[in-house]
Amino acid sequence: MLRRQEIAAEYYREKKLPIPDDLLDRLQPLVEEFDPVVELSIIAIDRRNDVTIRRQALSDAAQYLRPKLSAVAMLDDPETLASASQKHELALKLVSLMGAVASAKKTVGEAS
Repeated sequence: MLRRQEIAAEYYREKKLPIPDDLLDRLQPLVEEFDPVVELSIIAIDRRNDVTIRRQALSDAAQYLRPKLSAVAMLDDPETLASASQKHELALKLVSLMGAVASAKKTVGEAS
């Protein structure tokens, strides 16, 4: 809220307009639709802010905009490797089966 008041006051100063006493009342409709992620984004792109503040704002906003990635454990277990080769063989069979289904659909579609 304070930052919005500062931005609005700066706008009035730049336009050489008198800053109204009821500035907070005029800003109230903006506050009713307050979105913290948008506010963090405003802080992050404002080059007047210190780099550490901008970086922290970006970091905080990013967790709401992009899912966090998790680590995947890779094991060199012989059983896992055997299972992987079985999965690979099954995947090849599935690909050939899907190819056969696709060609059958194409043939049926041409016959119609």
